[in-house]
Amino acid sequence: MNAPRLSDRMRRPDTASTLPELLRAVADPQTPVESFASHEVLAATASARDRMNLRGAYQTGLAIPFGAFLRDLTSTGGISAGGALVGSQKIDPQASLRPFSVMADAGLRVVPLDNALGAVGVPSVTTAPVASWVATEGADVPNSDAVFGMSSPVPRRLGFQFFVSWRLLTMGGALFDDLIRTEVGQAIGRALDAATLGGSGASGQPQGLATLAGVNATSGTTLAHAGLLAMRKNALTGLAREDRLRWIATPTVQETLGARERSTNSGRYLWDDGAVLGLPATSTASAPSATLLCGDFSLVTLYVFGPLELIFDRRSLATGGKVSVVANMYCDLSVARAAAFSVASAIT
Repeated sequence: MNAPRLSDRMRRPDTASTLPELLRAVADPQTPVESFASHEVLAATASARDRMNLRGAYQTGLAIPFGAFLRDLTSTGGISAGGALVGSQKIDPQASLRPFSVMADAGLRVVPLDNALGAVGVPSVTTAPVASWVATEGADVPNSDAVFGMSSPVPRRLGFQFFVSWRLLTMGGALFDDLIRTEVGQAIGRALDAATLGGSGASGQPQGLATLAGVNATSGTTLAHAGLLAMRKNALTGLAREDRLRWIATPTVQETLGARERSTNSGRYLWDDGAVLGLPATSTASAPSATLLCGDFSLVTLYVFGPLELIFDRRSLATGGKVSVVANMYCDLSVARAAAFSVASAIT
């Protein structure tokens, strides 16, 4: 069969290539990338090829624009099952990541920076401005001593590797399509949650809320009702909105507080019916151990630099019947107002 003419390929829709389709196609060394990848994938791949540092004919690199990757995550089913990508080209990144990330569900903002190559300047507020009523027409407006700052998110590499068997690629069908989307989405979501809540700021990690300068600290020793009230008060004093407050901790902390009464024989517990002090509370294994966080998570922003990069290695196909996939994503976090968060650590 003759190769399709360039003019024919140019008429292919931009949304033709999904993550499962790319996995199947790229596993076959006889299939040229240009014959199956969409225009947006080819363009993103061309811009990222130098960074991928491919080695030998057994490796193939592809880059999926972050928006296209999110469209794939929100698909209604595998292509072989008649599924299609939902919605238009306008994708809500936060909504797309919400099923995979506790932080996205709590209000984390997601900002794709498709053309950014390095650090960007992001404004932050250390001391919020205060508006005052002026007593007379000729009086001076009071100085509120507002303090603004700027953080500089930089591309930090988030990567993981997995293997997919050739048999699964060829026989998995729509179930495999849904599985690979879910597992890749959850891997990224768990890593983002862990970094946002407890990232060390070292070894390539972003700086997380648990150790961020300016976050209100409360002792977690025998944490009781009064300590929770103090945490909420400090976050609200830091100009968090009460209707956006969320409590997040590990399942172990949830268990500890769920068994601790507000007061003796009150029958009311610190963590009760999915809430702390009447506000939504969520447990996740991605939270720092023995730590409880409270705040307005819509003040945290995830910046995604460029596409999701995939490197497919077929060296293990001949001996192990599987393909190695390395995924890299470049991103960083910023917090607009650290004082809108409270953290209790070493909870007992």
